[in-house]
This record gives sequence, structure tokens and C-alpha cells, in this order.
Amino acid sequence: MVGQADMENGNFGYYDYNGQYGAPKRRHSGGVIAIVIVVALLFGILFGAAIFSAVREEGGTAAGTTYRVQATGTGAVSPLVTGGLLDPGQSAFPNITPPVISDQTEPAVEIYEKMNASVVLVRNYNGTMLQATGSGVIFTTDGYIITNQHVVENATALTVVLSDEKTVHEVLLVGVDERSDLAVLKIKNGAEGDFQAASLGNSAGLKVGQTVIAIGSPLGLSNSITQGIISGLNRAVDVDGRRFRMIQTDCALNPGNSGGPLFDRYGQVIGIVERKEVYVSDGNGGQIAVDGMSYAIPIDTVKTIVEQLMQFGEVKRAGLGIRCGTAYDSAYNPLGVEVASVTEGGPCAQAGVKAGDLIIAVDGEEITMLEELTEIMESKVIGQKVTLKIVRNNTVTEFVVDLGTLQG
Repeated sequence: MVGQADMENGNFGYYDYNGQYGAPKRRHSGGVIAIVIVVALLFGILFGAAIFSAVREEGGTAAGTTYRVQATGTGAVSPLVTGGLLDPGQSAFPNITPPVISDQTEPAVEIYEKMNASVVLVRNYNGTMLQATGSGVIFTTDGYIITNQHVVENATALTVVLSDEKTVHEVLLVGVDERSDLAVLKIKNGAEGDFQAASLGNSAGLKVGQTVIAIGSPLGLSNSITQGIISGLNRAVDVDGRRFRMIQTDCALNPGNSGGPLFDRYGQVIGIVERKEVYVSDGNGGQIAVDGMSYAIPIDTVKTIVEQLMQFGEVKRAGLGIRCGTAYDSAYNPLGVEVASVTEGGPCAQAGVKAGDLIIAVDGEEITMLEELTEIMESKVIGQKVTLKIVRNNTVTEFVVDLGTLQG
């Protein structure tokens, strides 16, 4: 779905810090920018229908219970996996030795030859109908796979196709996290040593201008490789009231690349492909096409999320217990984050925060938009105390809030 941010009309959605989203949902990226999630390819595209689809998580239950992906059409809804697969203290990330890339003048050739077997085509079925495809990367030799959440949404069954384009495996859904758009799969009956795993590198030391290589399945075409550079780091991409910090690249990425690996020139995964820009508003109701601007989730962020998904089947985050959204003045300048409602008995309610309050700072850091609040909250932990600076009846007051668990 190609979605255009409509900041022009002054509408905005509320975000529920109990974990729910309120209508209407808006997509903003550095202003009036339309974003297409580099999505799982809809079945119709295989027959020439030019449809891009962004999909979302249906849900999951608490750790240790069965996860189900709900279908919107016909077909049985079946349990895919039980959450909390790792023993306490077990690391989600084995020590996978990166490949030796000897020719640094043409690294893409060796990276493709040596790492293509770790990249899979993900197929998403609703009953017996193939409804979406995407990409994924194997990161353990017994078949754990990282992909995007939007690649697996609404599936009643999931399979992966290996790089030989013949071998197909059923996969289990270990866990999904809509906020980060990440999911972990496990090849059913996969045993240690059965699969080639990619080495997960580090994204903290990346530099603009570095060569990067993407391998995936754009438009369902397995074993496709593109090469580019890192165009920017720590890019703030705002979507549905959330702010993502992304790697920007000029690698050619298209629907179906979602969930696939972005390699550095040494054959280590430094990002997971997530989305691309397709157009911006020209300010007069028209659109200007955008080319060569795609984004990947930094692997350091991915590791943090994946560790929790493998341990618990979900990601545990700190919550304020409020529903809120960006407030604007008559000239559409953002003023702060307005509290629409407060959860009874929740963290903010206990601290004295009320509906109608305007949050203008968190722990001394000024905020004017919802995306800034969500980004700050991503760094907080359950049980931590935060100080909210709030405007109420033209008076500035500070409230100390003991953070609870974000629900949903």
C-alpha cells in the first residue's frame, strides 16, 4: 500500500502507550513524505498486478504459550510455534565465522558465492493461497531466520525456499515485534549444522560511503543481488507515530527484498532491509518520485530485538499508560505531545498526569512531536523513573513516573 502522509490537513492519530494504536494512522518521514514498506510481494504481483502491500502483526500471547497468526480469509488457523525457545542464559547468537573475502576490489562476487546460501525466500500462505513473499537470513546452523514482521503477517502457514530454488521447508513463527518490524522464524526439524548461517556483524562503526551488498528476492526472484553504498546513518524515519533510526542506502531494493540481509564488504550482516522511499509531496497535491533511497534496520538494533523474541516470543518494553498524539498550533507547528486519556491505575495515573496535559520534555529532553516521545521511550526500561515536564492550564509542572510494562 502506497501511503502518503497527510500533514497538510492537520489530522493526527493518537498513540496508546499501553501498546495500541488509535485511528487515524499517519505516516510521516521528515515532513510530507510517502513511504512504501519494502513489502512482502502480494501473490497478484506474480501475475503482473502492480500492488504494494504493507502488512501488520495480528498478535501473539505471553511467553511460553502458543503463538497464532490469524488469517483474514478462509483456511484453518493453526498454532505455529511455542514462545520462549531458549534456555535461560543461552545466547541467541552463535559465533559464526564470517567468510574470507579476498578480492576487495569486487567483493560482491565472493559475497554472493559464499553467503547466498544463508538467504531464503519466505512464502506467506493464507490457507492454501500464497498471499505474500519476502526475504530472510539464516543466522544459526539449525535454521533460525530473521525477517520483517510485515513479511509474515496474516499467515496460516509459512515456508522458506533455499538458495537452490528447489528445497522448501516449513517454518515456525518464534515471535514478532510490530514496533521494530522484525520477526524470527525457525525451520521445522532443523538440526545443528543443517544450514549455512550468516555472521551478524556490528553497525556501530559503520561509515557513510561504505560499500554494501543486498541479497534477497525482489518480486519473488530468488538469489538477486544489488550493490551500493551507505548514504546516511542514524536517519530518523517516522511512521505511524514511531521513530525508527535507520541505515540509508542507495542499493536498489524493491518489494520482496523485505527482511533480507544488507552485507558489508566483508560478508557480515550489518542491517536488515526494511523500507524504501517512493515519493514526496510537491506541496501542491502532487507527487515527486524518489529514487535510490532505501532503509535497513541496523544490526545492533536487530540483535536486541531478536534476543528477546527468542527468549520470550515478544519484546518487553516500558510503558507510560497513556494515549497521546502530537498537538499543533494554527500554523501547524508542533507544540508537544497531548495526553488524550490516561489508563486507570497506570504509571501516569499514579503520578497525577491527566487527560489534556501537554508533555513538552522527558528527563530534561525537550519534545514537540509524538515521534520524539516514542524514540525516547525505546531507551527506557520497566521500573525506571522518568520526569515528565507538562503544561497544564498554562502552568508548567513536573511529574515523576515509575514506568510500567507496555501492554499489547
